[in-house]
Amino acid sequence: MNIPTSVDDAANPTRCAYTHQFDGSQVRDSIDWQCPHEATESDTVCIFHQPVDEKDDERVVEAFIGAITDPGTGLSPDERLQFIGANFESLTVPMFTELAVTGLKNPDRGANRIDLRDATVAGDLSFRESTLRHGCTLAGAEIAGNLNLVGATIEGDVELLDVDCGGEWSFGGLSTNSILGVGSEVGGSVTISGAELTGNFLLHDCRVALSETASGGLNVSTCRIAERAKLAETEIEGDCSFADAELAHELNLVGGKITGSLSLADARIDAGLSLTGGELSEDLRANGLAVDDMLLLGDYRLGDRVRFSGARIETVYADPTLLHPAISVVEFTNSEIGQFTLSGVDTPDLVYDFSEAHISGIEIDCVTPASPLRHFRFLKTEFSAYDFESLKPALVAEGWDLLAYADDQAASFIQQGPYLAATQRAGAMVAALSIHPPTAAAIATDEGCPDSFTELAHTIATNAFEADVAALVCDPDRDAMAALLGTSDVSLDREQTMAVSTVSSLAGYDDRPEFVSATTIRDELVAVAAAVAEGEDVRDAERDLVAEIIATLDSDVDLEAIDREATYRKAKIAAENEGAQEVASKFFQRELRERRARHKERQQNAPTLRDWVTSTTAWGSNWLLDVTTGYGERPGRVIALAVFIVTLFTGLYALLLPTDPPYGSPLGYAVLSLESFITLVLGSTETIDEPLIRFIAEVEGFLGAFSVALFVFTLTRSIHR
Repeated sequence: MNIPTSVDDAANPTRCAYTHQFDGSQVRDSIDWQCPHEATESDTVCIFHQPVDEKDDERVVEAFIGAITDPGTGLSPDERLQFIGANFESLTVPMFTELAVTGLKNPDRGANRIDLRDATVAGDLSFRESTLRHGCTLAGAEIAGNLNLVGATIEGDVELLDVDCGGEWSFGGLSTNSILGVGSEVGGSVTISGAELTGNFLLHDCRVALSETASGGLNVSTCRIAERAKLAETEIEGDCSFADAELAHELNLVGGKITGSLSLADARIDAGLSLTGGELSEDLRANGLAVDDMLLLGDYRLGDRVRFSGARIETVYADPTLLHPAISVVEFTNSEIGQFTLSGVDTPDLVYDFSEAHISGIEIDCVTPASPLRHFRFLKTEFSAYDFESLKPALVAEGWDLLAYADDQAASFIQQGPYLAATQRAGAMVAALSIHPPTAAAIATDEGCPDSFTELAHTIATNAFEADVAALVCDPDRDAMAALLGTSDVSLDREQTMAVSTVSSLAGYDDRPEFVSATTIRDELVAVAAAVAEGEDVRDAERDLVAEIIATLDSDVDLEAIDREATYRKAKIAAENEGAQEVASKFFQRELRERRARHKERQQNAPTLRDWVTSTTAWGSNWLLDVTTGYGERPGRVIALAVFIVTLFTGLYALLLPTDPPYGSPLGYAVLSLESFITLVLGSTETIDEPLIRFIAEVEGFLGAFSVALFVFTLTRSIHR
């Protein structure tokens, strides 16, 4: 950094008389600094240190640009960058201005910063679309308005230490080395979306506050950061977003608090992501997140909902005790997870949803875990290089049922979604309609339903654009969303226009045409719903209607038998690939039992007699194979079947030959049955001419040969396992 030094006044009698004392917090040693700029003709201080009401703002900006760019001021290159303690009504540098000093002692321009430490700006400070060939420090500055660096290029660090800003920080599209904010106060939002940083992004002990005119929050979406990104002990009032950001190193959230939601959707982090010691009040949305190293969910208290759907994460380390008490499901659906480690104190009611995910390993390191499987929801899950042996005790305890807790968690999983509670009537209604259109017709005929909802329900139920309306509510990237926000002239037909108008009025967008947040309409409706639920116009009938909608959804979320079958098939293949033959055998049996359940379901819902016969036959064949051989995996069942057949036919022979037992003894009935079972023909030395007895013996012989073949097959298969 260019360190200010004192200069003898005698050498420059027209020099500004302003002096500034540094106490050592911003420089290594306490020094007295005197402004190097020339005093005005009518004053003892320069134009930068005159009171704001005694100078023209435009002249001050011109003087600021000239002091930096004009080498004929008589100042050294280092002094031309020094504006410590300056007073500005506003400092708005015209767009496309280039600020550069030549002849610096340090050839690294980034190390020589435009020095605005302890400056005071009564309005805005803006370098929008300008090029600064140096860094910029605003340590200790007070800015009553906004700090605008949108589209600027700054060849060095932007230092924001102990800055007190009454407005917003807008850094969208900024290109610079590092942004370093320490101990700063921001009275509005901080926007860095689209910026490109070749260094670090750091906010330490900062506070981003809500205000009556600003929404607050931190937006780092689509930003590219070449080094580390860190939020340490920083409080953000509002939402925080790193959506679509690219980070070449790690992202750390340490301490502090975010009063809104945190979005990491579609972000790419080449190193690790850690959340430790802080608190998030609302949702964590990380759909599509890519982390090439470890995701650490440490002692960071997460909010209402946690979603990592579609994420790709090398390693996940989670402590279940740190989540919001209301959370029952953490979503990893459709994700690709390398290793998942569950640590900390066991939390019985928490489930990690790996539906349709790809996972390589799970390690349980909880204190006194009762049944580790209850923490996981597997449905059509891919297992790659998975060590099932580590979960074998838990699988045995649960009867090898991977889906033991999936059905139990279905209802809470649905209610964990965007509808949250029956009292949030408006959001629940529209969200329910969007993801479950079949309920729309019933809702539309309910007398307790307001006209606006009736109209929307009819629209969804009677027209062929259900997907468009669902996208309108759930997808921020669709054209319909753009139309809803008033940012696009998308052509919509009459019904679509009706849906847009209805949802728009429900969400309150008619009063907020400037709203362009990436937050989904569905989440916005939830927020609106909470407000609606607290109002006097929310009737009990409407609350009851929402409860009915949720109940309808709950009844429809039972796992399909075909999905359960696919889950066990994938687990079986993974176990076979890892050489865990016993585990594969158990999963194979589970797979075929789920197939039998599917046949049963088809039988009960068969539209024609032919379909009923087909499904009944398939169900019966499956059942018989299970009972007799355990699907080829249980040779003991074949032995039990053989004993049953021999015993059954022994009794039958005794019934048909009560007075003339074979071999002259009651034991002869058993001998005859056993001989018939193993010889296929009447193999006794006793001649029995009764045709019925011979026929029965032939039948037993056929069953015996069939049983022997089954035994050889199952024994061979079990030995192979």
